[in-house]
Amino acid sequence: RRVKKNYYDELSRKKRTKQIWKDLKNCVTTISKDKLTLPEHLEDVDAINDYFLRSVPKFQVSQNDIAYYYRQRSNIDGADTQFNFHSVTESDVLKAIMLIKSNCVGHDGLNLTMVTLCLPHLLPILTHVINFSFRSSQFPLDWKISHVLPLKKIHNASDYKD
Repeated sequence: RRVKKNYYDELSRKKRTKQIWKDLKNCVTTISKDKLTLPEHLEDVDAINDYFLRSVPKFQVSQNDIAYYYRQRSNIDGADTQFNFHSVTESDVLKAIMLIKSNCVGHDGLNLTMVTLCLPHLLPILTHVINFSFRSSQFPLDWKISHVLPLKKIHNASDYKD
């Protein structure tokens, strides 16, 4: 771990300060104001949420279907019905982060580029938080926060589906 940290520290020393700040500046995601502008009657995010919740038909399952499911599940020979997490290594976390394609910004304002630049310092911390979460069966509250930004699909949006 120390060798990896030294490698990244050396890389940051080789870069000029101007280039480092340029890279950091590129991490900031901007969205044009036109894409954010919605008609006033469509700006209520709770109403948007209610619209999409109502658009999905309710699914009813009978008690007989549920009982049948559990009977069939228990009839499978040798089936392991236990679901368990195992501890992850820094290598596991690094692989998972490198597979992320989206550069969306989290509620904390950090995007993937920023996280990647700070990864040598963040990796041990993220690994600890993930493993602690597995052991304690608790998920960090801040990781449950999402930032919803309704975007228009068409230029003159008039309904929630637009």
